[in-house]
Amino acid sequence: MFAVTSLQPFIAVGVTLAVFVILQVRRGTPTDWLFLIALMIVTLSGILTPEEALRGFANQAMLTVAALLAVTAGLRATGVIDWIGRKLLGNVATEKQALGRLGPVLIASSAFLLNTAVVAMMMPVIIDWCRRRNVSPARLLLPLSYLAILGGVCTLIGTSTTLVANGVLRVEYEKWMAKSSAGLSEQEAARLAEYVESVRPMPLFELGYVGIPAALVGMTFMIFVAPRLLPRTRDILNQLGEQRREYLVEMMVRPDCPLIGQTIEAAGLRHLPGLFLIEIDRAGEIITPVTPADVIYANDRFVFTGVVSTIVDLEKIPGLVPA
Repeated sequence: MFAVTSLQPFIAVGVTLAVFVILQVRRGTPTDWLFLIALMIVTLSGILTPEEALRGFANQAMLTVAALLAVTAGLRATGVIDWIGRKLLGNVATEKQALGRLGPVLIASSAFLLNTAVVAMMMPVIIDWCRRRNVSPARLLLPLSYLAILGGVCTLIGTSTTLVANGVLRVEYEKWMAKSSAGLSEQEAARLAEYVESVRPMPLFELGYVGIPAALVGMTFMIFVAPRLLPRTRDILNQLGEQRREYLVEMMVRPDCPLIGQTIEAAGLRHLPGLFLIEIDRAGEIITPVTPADVIYANDRFVFTGVVSTIVDLEKIPGLVPA
C-alpha cells in the first residue's frame, strides 16, 4: 500500500480534468476566466508559489505576442488589410495567379505577425474573390493556411511557439550565466561554457536559415502542384450564397439619433463584437470601405456583416433601428 502524503497531486489532476471536461461540455465558457480560476486553485493549494503563478504574465514572449495582436488589430481596423487585398486580387483571373500574388505577401506578413491573425484577416478577401470568380474557396483557403505557417517559421516572432521556446532559453541562459566557474576544473568550466552557449537566446532571424528556404519551396509547391490536388467542389461557395441573408444586418439612423455628427470610431461602431460595418448607404450613395473617420448622418443605412445573433447589441444603441 502507498501512503498518501499530500493531496496536491490529486488536486492538480482534478483541476486539469475539470478544465478539460468544462471545455468539452460547455463550449461557450470563457477560456481566460476558466484558466485564471484553475491557476488560482493550484496556487491557493500550494502547488505553485505566487511567484511561479504570476511569472508567466511578465514573460517576454507573452508580452511580445500581446504586442503583435495589437499591431494586427490596428492594421485590420484601419482598413490596411482590405486595401492590400483589393490591390493583390483586384484584376487576378486564375487561381495560380492568385496564389502567386498571395504567396510572397502572406509569407512576409506572417513572418512578423501571428499566423492565426494573418489567416483571419485574409479569409474575407479570398472568399469574396472566390465568389466573384466562381471558384471553390477550399482551393485557396488551404494554401492560405499553409503559406502562413511557412512564413511563421522564418523569424523568431513569426509564431508564438518559437517565442515561448526562446523565453525558456532566455531564463535558462540567465540562470547559468549567473553561476561562477570559480572552483571548477578546466574541463568542467569548458563544459559549463559550452552549455551556456547552447542555451543562448535566438536572434530575430536565426530560424531564417532553415525557414526561408523551406518557405520558398513550400510556396512553389502551393502555386504549381497544390491546384492539381485540391478538390473543385463548390459546396461551400453555394452555402455562402444561400445563407447570405444570415450574415448581413442593416440598420438605419433615425433623425433623433445622438450619434449624428460623430465619426464611426467615436460612436463605437468600429469594434462591435461579432459584427463589422462593411458599407453605408447614404441616399443611394454607397460608401465602402467604411473608414473610422466617416461621419454619421441622419437616415444613413449601415450594413453590418458577421454574427446576426448580436443584433440585440445594435438595437441597444439609441437612434439605430432595423432598416
